[in-house]
Amino acid sequence: MGLLDSSNPYQAQFFSPTQVRAAREQAAAAEVLKIDSQACQQEAQLQHTILNKEKTAETAKQKNECQKTYKKAVRQCEKVNEITAVKHQIEKKQ
Repeated sequence: MGLLDSSNPYQAQFFSPTQVRAAREQAAAAEVLKIDSQACQQEAQLQHTILNKEKTAETAKQKNECQKTYKKAVRQCEKVNEITAVKHQIEKKQ
């Protein structure tokens, strides 16, 4: 708790209640600071995880939209090819 005198470790030491209380308060404050720091780290990690999940969801959404657009373009090309084929058949008959 920070009460011992490191220069005289073998000498008997007496502490006033004020010193003991101050040392306990410092230890409690250090513990609170440690817990608060851990909570901040956990919060930051949680925010990072949430952000990653949001990015993943957005990427999946964009991929889905891209696939829909691609399929639509393929269908349009198929229609154009069908129309062109029909026109060629009509021209051949005439």
